[in-house]
Amino acid sequence: MGKLKFPLKLKDNVDVHNIDELREHFDLERIIGYFQDGRLLTWLKGRYYDMRGIIRMCG
Repeated sequence: MGKLKFPLKLKDNVDVHNIDELREHFDLERIIGYFQDGRLLTWLKGRYYDMRGIIRMCG
């Protein structure tokens, strides 16, 4: 079974498929929601990223 890939809906309801789009359409409130319900970690793992990428982006 392959990696599960799905877009995240962020600012202006844009579908985000990669880390560059995540930076461009960053929406802290929605990112926190995705973090809390586990979808952010699943999205990151599906793209071979980890939480360090998000921490670097925010810091």
